Amino acid sequence: MNNKKKKKLPKSIKIMLIITNLLTLLFLLTTFILNVIPTKYLIIIIIVLLLIDIITSILLIKRKPKLRLTGIILSFILMILLSIGLVYEIKTNSFFDIITKNKKVVENYLIVVKKDKFKDIKELNNIATLNIHDVSYKNAKEKLKKIVDIDNIDYDNTTSMVEDLLKDKIDSILIEESQEKIISENEEDYSSKTTAIYKFKVEYKENSISKNTDITKKSFNVYISGIDTYNSINSVSRSDVNMVVSINPNTHKISLVSIPRDYYVPLYGKEGYKDKLTHAGIYGVETSIKTIENLLDIDINYYVKFNFNSIIKLVDALNGITVNSEYNFESGLYDENTTQVYKYKKGENKLNGKQALSFARERYSFADGDRVRAAHQQEIISSIIDKVTSPSIVVNYTSLLDAMSDTFVTNLDSDNLKKFIKKILDENSKWEVEKLVLNGTGSLEYTYSYPKQKLYVMLGDEEEINTAKDQINRVLN
Repeated sequence: MNNKKKKKLPKSIKIMLIITNLLTLLFLLTTFILNVIPTKYLIIIIIVLLLIDIITSILLIKRKPKLRLTGIILSFILMILLSIGLVYEIKTNSFFDIITKNKKVVENYLIVVKKDKFKDIKELNNIATLNIHDVSYKNAKEKLKKIVDIDNIDYDNTTSMVEDLLKDKIDSILIEESQEKIISENEEDYSSKTTAIYKFKVEYKENSISKNTDITKKSFNVYISGIDTYNSINSVSRSDVNMVVSINPNTHKISLVSIPRDYYVPLYGKEGYKDKLTHAGIYGVETSIKTIENLLDIDINYYVKFNFNSIIKLVDALNGITVNSEYNFESGLYDENTTQVYKYKKGENKLNGKQALSFARERYSFADGDRVRAAHQQEIISSIIDKVTSPSIVVNYTSLLDAMSDTFVTNLDSDNLKKFIKKILDENSKWEVEKLVLNGTGSLEYTYSYPKQKLYVMLGDEEEINTAKDQINRVLN
């Protein structure tokens, strides 16, 4: 009886054994599910982890106090490390789900009136709306009927609707927020004379526009779109960053081709005047993609979309980035978030989130404004990639995922993305990057989105466009 009692392990040791073994198995299971660690590293992790677990378990059941104490210390260390590892893996898996499954589109609609004339939507006698066949706008009109039951006055175009509002011929207008931005920038006195008294959203599922391929074996193109809003990443808005990233996973070559926002192009599916490329974003990411496909004669497989908040949060989560500037200049965001003016010097600049956003948006300080801005955007993206792929990222890993999860979205499926990351980790190769910013000539032209008066645009240079096509094809092939 005494011998049997001596052989019994203390309850606390039994609990430690159970927790350590369970955490080990759970960590290995989660690692398999995540599936981003290359096989050669995974085998090493499994062997080392199981060895440590076995040694810890043996030490814990030993009767010698020193050996058991060593086992207890190892067990605590192992439990802490496994818990941290599980948090990293769970957050990573959740991040992949969020950015690849968030496929809704949000349009933000405004009821706009003359200032000091109406304060509540219930005071209105009529609302001017557009007589168009766009499905989302029709949905907005249907939703509006449920909000307030008053007469609609249909118009053929936005500019006539706005003119009549300013002349007091109508009480109010229904307008999508990104369209209103164009009006406020180009219609004299619009911003000072009008105000929005009601806002609502229309949400719908995005069409599947990906051209799927095995990105671990075949070359592919990704469209990077940076929309000019602090709203939800799913909001439609003008696309100020328009970049085609061509990736060859076999030769480890990347092409970055930036197209200035004011490039004058035929918008896909829109008849009449050409328009600024940035305005394509108003009609959805699909319109931007197909417009660029026609311009460069390429297929775009996937897109990545981010907004103003994405840059601020991401750069701050990375504890800043370092970029190179070819100029000394000053710039500010000049919006509702800040009026701070930032100074940049020729050479290296260490930037926080807001400084990085300002650096990426500035164009008025340069004679070649749009091209310099596009070059700055490439510089920021390159710097972010360098920081994200450096070993120091481990320190800020979870905060980085938190920063990116709600400000970044892609139609690349999570399995393909994981396989690609696994390949990069496995090969650990250096990538060659070619950069190009399209050039053109400034001009004043009528645009599809604002046909009332001529706006500044950039007329494309055919030679530059052909150079871009050659660079993309060279990398892909």
